[in-house]
Amino acid sequence: MESTLGNALRFYKEQLNVNSIDVYKGICSASTYSNLETGRKEKDFFVVETLFGRLGRDVESLEMVVENDDFEMYKARLVIKSHISKGKANIAKKILSWYEGRISASSEAEHLHKQFVSLSLAKIALKSGNLDEMQTYANKAMLYTGIDINNKLISPVEVEVICAGFFAGIVNKDELMTVYDKIRSYYKNELLVMASINILDGLIYAEKKEDNKLREIYYLDECVKLISDSREFGMLGQVYYNRGVLKYDINPHDKGAWLKDLRIAKSIFNIQDDADNRLKLEAWAKERGIWHFIKQEN
Repeated sequence: MESTLGNALRFYKEQLNVNSIDVYKGICSASTYSNLETGRKEKDFFVVETLFGRLGRDVESLEMVVENDDFEMYKARLVIKSHISKGKANIAKKILSWYEGRISASSEAEHLHKQFVSLSLAKIALKSGNLDEMQTYANKAMLYTGIDINNKLISPVEVEVICAGFFAGIVNKDELMTVYDKIRSYYKNELLVMASINILDGLIYAEKKEDNKLREIYYLDECVKLISDSREFGMLGQVYYNRGVLKYDINPHDKGAWLKDLRIAKSIFNIQDDADNRLKLEAWAKERGIWHFIKQEN
């Protein structure tokens, strides 16, 4: 039986010149993958999402394979991620508890769901400064799909897990750079942006620890270029803010270097109605007596 899903898997696999095992290893069995390619298998959304992620393709093209139960869990993932990014750990944990209760032991995606839970708990532990707990959860998350830096293909969720492993001290900077170079060779569009930003956050963190401000700026420049090229502008204000602050720290007397970035950040925060970040920028600038420069129009 002809399968649109199967045709897509074969097409992207051939484009990347990789074998089937590079796509499914750690995600599903060889027989499940073969059945998906030939259309003989019911589609589990999270298995399919991760397979396509390995191939550098985004979930938006997979809406046709989402069943109702899967979609509820998919939406829950988005909400959990949002609360974690905003530092709302208690709310995120409550939804994670609901999410865990929906995981079926008979589901082929059970290990993928558990990987997401461990990854989320690792991120929460990082934000709370509990590095021992973060290391425990990051280790668990890496084991669920047998993540190996040297794998030919790595899914976006696995990139997030690798980044968590970096913050936990399990993955080193050279290994993170290897992953960055790898995904840039075949990830597409917004998938490339999101995965790359995760890695660049880790590299910026590493340079900050080593007090290498020029390398920090280099990686922030990479962020600006990635986001601008993709036209996925959601994170752009924060990146300009971080880069402007860093330029100010390097040389507060070089107004031309930092003022443009901070004004752009303010404008983006205003356009996006992002009051929290705008107030953070204003408070930071007022502490240094430079808010009157930033609030002026160009």
